[in-house]
Formats: sequence, C-alpha cells, structure tokens
Amino acid sequence: MGVRMTLWEIFEADFTKNHANREYSREDARKAIQAYLDGGGEHFDADLCFAVFRDRGDFTAEFHCFNAGDGRVLVKTVDDMAAALAGRFSRMVTYHDNPRINEIAAFLRTPHRYSRIDQGIDRTYELVLYTRS
Repeated sequence: MGVRMTLWEIFEADFTKNHANREYSREDARKAIQAYLDGGGEHFDADLCFAVFRDRGDFTAEFHCFNAGDGRVLVKTVDDMAAALAGRFSRMVTYHDNPRINEIAAFLRTPHRYSRIDQGIDRTYELVLYTRS
C-alpha cells in the first residue's frame, strides 16, 4: 500500500505546487472545495491524489483533481475514477489552465479529447473523458 494523505494534506501539496501564484488565496480555494462537497459534490480518492466531482446531468460529471504525487499518480487516479464511475456517467469533463495536463493526458487509458476553449480563469482547456464505448 502506498502513502496515505488526507484530502486536505493533498490539497495543500497541490496548491503549493500548482496554484500558489494565482489570483485566489489558499483559503479561498479550500472554501470553494468545501462548498463544492457541501453542495452535493462527491470525491474519489487514491493515495496521493483526489478528485471532486458532481453530476451535471445527461450522464456527464464535472471533476477537478488535486495531486500530491507526480503525473503517473494523476493518470492512474483519473483512469481509476473513470472506470469506477462508468456505470453512472458516460462522460467526465474538467477544465484547467495548465498545458502540461494535456501532455499528461496522452498517457490516459480512458478515451479522451482535449481542446482549448479560453473561457477565463481555470477554463483555458477542456478535457473530456469518454467512460463508455
């Protein structure tokens, strides 16, 4: 078994690594995640990574990942989440600003596509996973 961290420990590591110089504070980001969960969002967690997700209707979930590990940890978590939730959702979508995520997505086993959408903060790119063939 790998290293176990709490959701908030993973969040802290991810925020420090990926978001420290953003327009929003650590506390604002933490409150947003808590509100997401309190508002009916769910989470999928692994040893060093977790995702929050919610049903957007039409068999689609929106998700956001927080990763204290490396790219391999992120890919494994996303693939495992997509497989675990395939019975509930046929598509899973996330939005981000980091072009490196698009490079990492090439290693996903789950069929996917990404595109540049330029819709503001944290919405430069869209990554869509297709969980059912």
